[in-house]
Amino acid sequence: MTLTELKGKYARLNVEIEALAGAGVHSQAKLARLTHELEEIDREFMAFRRRAETAPRLSDVVSWAELPQRALPARNRPSSQRL
Repeated sequence: MTLTELKGKYARLNVEIEALAGAGVHSQAKLARLTHELEEIDREFMAFRRRAETAPRLSDVVSWAELPQRALPARNRPSSQRL
């Protein structure tokens, strides 16, 4: 599930829980189901954050100093090496 999908599902569940509480309906089974779904989404958010924090960044993978100068666009080369 994408981050956008998680956010949408989280928002939908919050609206449903608020509507259930606002209507004065006390369906314990429905509230329990919605709360359980909300907890599942929270776990997915935490897993997403952990993956994002541990994912390598471009600077971790590529050493710019090791790239040959011809691999860099002319605007990024030192002025003495422009063609």
